[in-house]
Amino acid sequence: RPSSGAASPRTASVAARTAASSSPCLRDAVVVLLPGVLLTSGALGRASRLRGALGAREVDPEVGEAAIRGCASVPEAADEIVRGLLGRHGPGARAVLVGHSYGGYAAFEVARRWPERVAGLVLVSTQCR
Repeated sequence: RPSSGAASPRTASVAARTAASSSPCLRDAVVVLLPGVLLTSGALGRASRLRGALGAREVDPEVGEAAIRGCASVPEAADEIVRGLLGRHGPGARAVLVGHSYGGYAAFEVARRWPERVAGLVLVSTQCR
């Protein structure tokens, strides 16, 4: 059977656990789900498995979904993501941002403007612009 080139879920899980064991910043991070415009965080439901694989503190789908739904621009969404992260998880909070499509643009914007708040990026069907 030809390979699609994509890692299997088991391989990805092993790679994530290896990264988590060697990177203490991931163990204290919050996984923030950033759905595309026409989706909800439920579409990224399997991404919640990253919490265990990375050893992250928790998964917070509400911060990202509220920012994507309630903001008119990527910079505004990035502001809201950081405001929500700090408000819900404290002043030292860092996030693994899981962005799909438009949510990926917002994740890039957060990483560009607040790199100290980003423990990692997981991008799905998005572009670097």
